[in-house]
Amino acid sequence: MIASLARLLVPALGLMATALPALSQGIDIQPSSVEIPAEPGERYRQMLTVTNLSDEVSRDLTVGLADWTLSRHGALVLSPEGTDERSATGWTRITPAYLPLAPGQSGIVIVDIIVPAKPAAAGDHKLALMASEVAPGADGRMQKTEGASLFYLTLQPAVSVPEVSGVRVAGTASAPRLEVDLTNSGNAHARLEGKIRIEGRDGTGQTYPVTNLVVLDASDRTFSIPLDGPLPQDTRVTVTLDDISAPQARTGVAPLRTYSAPLDAPAG
Repeated sequence: MIASLARLLVPALGLMATALPALSQGIDIQPSSVEIPAEPGERYRQMLTVTNLSDEVSRDLTVGLADWTLSRHGALVLSPEGTDERSATGWTRITPAYLPLAPGQSGIVIVDIIVPAKPAAAGDHKLALMASEVAPGADGRMQKTEGASLFYLTLQPAVSVPEVSGVRVAGTASAPRLEVDLTNSGNAHARLEGKIRIEGRDGTGQTYPVTNLVVLDASDRTFSIPLDGPLPQDTRVTVTLDDISAPQARTGVAPLRTYSAPLDAPAG
């Protein structure tokens, strides 16, 4: 039986981000992120639309798989398929492996995933669908153009356990930024939404929204927010977040413990 895919998401890997960290501006793949609550022995099929964004250049794309993760600061890190201990690339077949696209043209890639009847581990398993081309650029040098769609397959029993571990002010007094540290000790990724409130003793301050902030399983994440000018006197920060991708929650949403602490302005 081919099971349906439950959630198709813009991956938004950082604060108020709305797209995948750019590999290239030349290729777009949609959906750019797919979350699958997977079951052992089930088959999942997803159609992806690959678009050549150039209105002048044809592209001869090679389509393949890779493993992926995020750096502590949210940058996408790719590695050869099968590198990760919980890679889903070995469960996956793609069609076609080669996709020529005229300027502005789109094509379809089919991702076919069969989860083993007895997977070695529960929790998140990931893969990236890659479409790429290496061709001479305008200056004659070889250039690589590529795009990606990120897949998460989550097998029960799975749990995400994100928490805010610290908040600090960095930068200078004239250009301060807030750095927020998060950790996730679970075996499934967390996807966070909420707000950060910075407030002075007189009640003045700023509120910053957090949207689709991903913290991968068994990992730490730090993200930064440029602050709107100097901090008010006797500043306090309050971080209120929900995990909107919590596999252990019946509704899929689990609130994090609210973080609240005083903030010191940076020197200089």
